[in-house]
Amino acid sequence: MILEIRYCECQATEPDGSPSELRTEFLERSHLLRVGLADEGRGYASSPELTIGFKLTPLPESPGAFAFNFAGRYAAGNQSSTGSGEVLLSGDQWINLFGSHHEGQQGSQLSGVAVRLVEVGDS
Repeated sequence: MILEIRYCECQATEPDGSPSELRTEFLERSHLLRVGLADEGRGYASSPELTIGFKLTPLPESPGAFAFNFAGRYAAGNQSSTGSGEVLLSGDQWINLFGSHHEGQQGSQLSGVAVRLVEVGDS
């Protein structure tokens, strides 16, 4: 399994959308970080803008589903956002984890971070 993390200085979902309905613009503009998963399901990934630690736990009652516990920080330009919590990941579905929306003198500043699990060889 590979954990894919997308992050961008753009809005990940529509304001009234679900966490799994990512905007096309976000998917096109975001950076992609791919992380191989160790057997114990714990990991850490970083780039110049993003740091995230996580633990992935299979859910025996739901084959193919995992509890994803995370804590992360995304910083770009003069803004940053942080998030932590637990979400359900299953079968190649993107989930918006966290982001920010700030109104400033230069207009709206948005950011978003999303993840999904993919089988090795898929994309």
